[in-house]
Amino acid sequence: MEKLKIINNTTIIEADTADVVSKGDIVKISLPTSNENEILMFNNGFKLVERTIQTDIHVLKIDLNLDKLIRLNVEETTKYKKEIENIALKSFPYDRRFHLRINFDDEDLFESIMKEWIDDLESVLVAKFKDTVVGFLALKETAEDTLFVHLAAVDEKYRLTGAAMSLYSKAVQIAKDKGYKTLEGRISTRNTAVMNLYSYFDAHFENPIDIYLREYDKENQQ
Repeated sequence: MEKLKIINNTTIIEADTADVVSKGDIVKISLPTSNENEILMFNNGFKLVERTIQTDIHVLKIDLNLDKLIRLNVEETTKYKKEIENIALKSFPYDRRFHLRINFDDEDLFESIMKEWIDDLESVLVAKFKDTVVGFLALKETAEDTLFVHLAAVDEKYRLTGAAMSLYSKAVQIAKDKGYKTLEGRISTRNTAVMNLYSYFDAHFENPIDIYLREYDKENQQ
C-alpha cells in the first residue's frame, strides 16, 4: 500500500511493496529481507540503506527487580515537547525514519519530519536527571496484548546516568501492570547499544526488514 505526503515541497512515497505506481521526489520501500528482494530493488534503481529487526520482550516472563533498574525519576507526561524535540534532533543523525535523502544532505527535510513525529506524540515517558529532561520514550498500543516502543532517545551527555535502562524498565513495568504480554520494538541492526538493552530483558529478535530509497528528482536532472 502506498502512502504519499508532501513535506518542504518534497513529494515522498512510502510503501511496503515493490509495485509502486506513483512517482515522487523520494520513494521509500520497506520489504522483508531476502536476496531476491535485494536484487529486484537494485535492478529497479533503489539503494539498500537500512536493515531493521523486530524485538519482542515477553513481559510476563520478566523476573527482574524493575524498581531498582529505574534509577532516575521517570514520569508519564504530555509536557516537555521542546526538550523532547531538542533531544530527538540530536539523537537521530542517520535514522532512516527521518533521513530520506540517500546522502543525509537535506537538514531541513530531516527537521521537518522529526518535528512532525514529535508533534504527534501524546503521553510520553520522560527521564529526568535532577531537574533536567535527559531522555524520553513513547509507547503505542499496536494490538490488544502488545505495546510498541514508538520512539525513544537519551541525550548523549547523560547516557551514563542510566537513563535508557530507566526508561525501558519503566516501559516493561507499565506493560506488565496493564496486562500486556509483549513490549515490541523495531531497531536498526547497526544500533548495537539498544540491541544489548533489549537483550538484557531477554528479547526475541525476528522479522528483519530492509529499507530501500530512490530519489527521482536527482535522476531526472541528469
